[in-house]
Amino acid sequence: MRDLYAKAAALTVPLVGNITDEQLAGPTPCAEFDVRALLNHLYEVVVAFQRTARFEPMDFDDSREHITGDDWRARFATEVAAVSREWSRPEALEGEGSVPGFPRELLARLPVFDLTVHGWDLARATGQEFRADPALVEAVYEIALGFAETARQAGQVGEPVAVPETAPVIDRLVGLVGRDPAWKP
Repeated sequence: MRDLYAKAAALTVPLVGNITDEQLAGPTPCAEFDVRALLNHLYEVVVAFQRTARFEPMDFDDSREHITGDDWRARFATEVAAVSREWSRPEALEGEGSVPGFPRELLARLPVFDLTVHGWDLARATGQEFRADPALVEAVYEIALGFAETARQAGQVGEPVAVPETAPVIDRLVGLVGRDPAWKP
């Protein structure tokens, strides 16, 4: 688990750190989110899943405003490190959790999924290069294959976008969760 989190953090934290205030109102591949709203969503994911790792109620609330002050980029990096620490504890994966019907192993991987997919979204939205470790993207694709349909039925991911099986795994991943791999602002 620690390795997946380290790779997701190494990908997404620098991308977030490079986003300028002028880019916050720009569009993203997630039609319902501009850059600021997507950052808030991703920030809320890493905060809420820390609680879940500690067997506390998730208390996920996308309406919380995290992108405030001059230090939100550094605070994001701190929260990503915290969620990684929480889920890297062996006891975090044991037993039943605070989200009924979701195995702890899947709950542990969902922030990695979000950091990777939304990292791609943010890179595209802000004109940055997406340089993910291939092993991370492959692992996240496998995670997505396991829950994409359930997440789609719950309205958490979009309808799949057709992508050839020979396409790079990142294109297949983002297509699976409803993004056009060719999306540009």
